[in-house]
Amino acid sequence: MKLQWKSHHQGENIDSNVLMEMNIQTLSFVVRDLPRGTFRFGNLLEESRPDTLQSQIRYLLKQFKEEGSSRDDLEFIGIGKNRFKDQMEELRSALEPLGIRFKSKLFPDESPAQMKMSFQTGEVWVKKLESNEKKLKKVLIIEDSQSVQKILEKIYSEIPNVEIVGIESSVEGAVKALREKNVDFVSLDMYLEGGTGLEVLKQSGFKSLSKNKNVHCVLVTDCSDSEGSLVFDAMAEGATHYFRKPAATNLKTFQRELSDLLQEIFYTSTGERKPEIRTESKKSSRKEKILLNEKDLIAIGSSTGGTEIVAQLVAELPREAPPIVVVQHMPPQFTDLYAKRLARQTGRPTIEVSERMELQQGHAYIAAGGRHMVVRSRGQKLFVEPLEGEPVNRFMPSVSVLFESVFQNNLATKTVAIMLTGMGSDGSKEMLELKNRGSLTIGQSEESCSVYGMPRAAQELGALCYSMSPEEMIRSMVMERKSRNAAS
Repeated sequence: MKLQWKSHHQGENIDSNVLMEMNIQTLSFVVRDLPRGTFRFGNLLEESRPDTLQSQIRYLLKQFKEEGSSRDDLEFIGIGKNRFKDQMEELRSALEPLGIRFKSKLFPDESPAQMKMSFQTGEVWVKKLESNEKKLKKVLIIEDSQSVQKILEKIYSEIPNVEIVGIESSVEGAVKALREKNVDFVSLDMYLEGGTGLEVLKQSGFKSLSKNKNVHCVLVTDCSDSEGSLVFDAMAEGATHYFRKPAATNLKTFQRELSDLLQEIFYTSTGERKPEIRTESKKSSRKEKILLNEKDLIAIGSSTGGTEIVAQLVAELPREAPPIVVVQHMPPQFTDLYAKRLARQTGRPTIEVSERMELQQGHAYIAAGGRHMVVRSRGQKLFVEPLEGEPVNRFMPSVSVLFESVFQNNLATKTVAIMLTGMGSDGSKEMLELKNRGSLTIGQSEESCSVYGMPRAAQELGALCYSMSPEEMIRSMVMERKSRNAAS
């Protein structure tokens, strides 16, 4: 059995029986058997206990022994120094009981790290990589508070391969910087000297910058619940994510989440690509037609950069379409406002799911922040309801919980499942199960994603029937009306 792996670092082909891929968010094992498809071992860090990790590694080693391995070295992509320390310790605790020992231990300073593992000798090598100045990502901080400026400057300076190219506190200075500086990433406060962050986005023509120059913007601000509409207005102008300003009590969490987001953006979105995984999903064509008459449900999972894509689908899918249920990763204080905004802008009845309710054709339903959302089948009727619990894949609501409820209620064959832009892999395994049980599954195409994380995870698993842009989804999903002659 001869398998190939494209190296993250140099792009060369290497004969190998395994790819061990690691970025800031995910440690995953993938065994590739090209004639028979792809075998994936999922997320193995924060979402898994050490005993689960051990059992999966043990199974992986057994696979090597049975198949016979001609090469035994693994590599994975560089990660930042803070996350690296935590992940090395977790990996060490999982591997050492299996007899795999660390040959050396070297924690990097500002440079990324590289690891190789030998399954023949049971040794792990960790080494520091030289940083590549050409790959530095240029960050512009727009923040009016000097104390928060210092906090953000420290946080960004500790993220590998990031260069701060400016700090601005006013609308005028921020617009000038965006027009004159070469910027990859913008950290934007909503309240500035001389106006708002929304004015910065509009005056700088940020939507054009985002599309033509691949510039990303996240909001790092404090908005009251009543001011949440500003956040959605900013996302309509090109911002893709929202963080509350960091406080002394959550600096480490904020830094980790921000690092995860930057890593996901810069390594899985347009610009720097991870190697392609072979799948059987089809690129869409204008001739593809998905008859919604035959479906009872449209289930959508969405995260970073997805609020406007969801709005586009809710607005432009057929009015008589089946019920649309949406998990959008979003803080609790914003989901009701988001649902009301969608209803107002799209004309489709759109409701935050705060209690159990019967699903209605032509309506859209948004999961409430801070709670999961599940679909239930009762006879010929479908219901949706909130569900208390713990975060799944670090999210609540979770796409995984929604998708799992669909196939647990035997609704797979009557469901169109859609995975939109977003970081991480929430819902990917459950989407594969939906596909295996007869659902029509669609992932947003890479070139149309702000962050090609969740659709990519589904693509790697072979969970997609189609990969489409939002416009292609809208053109493809139709309701066919039977003519009177056909009916007779």
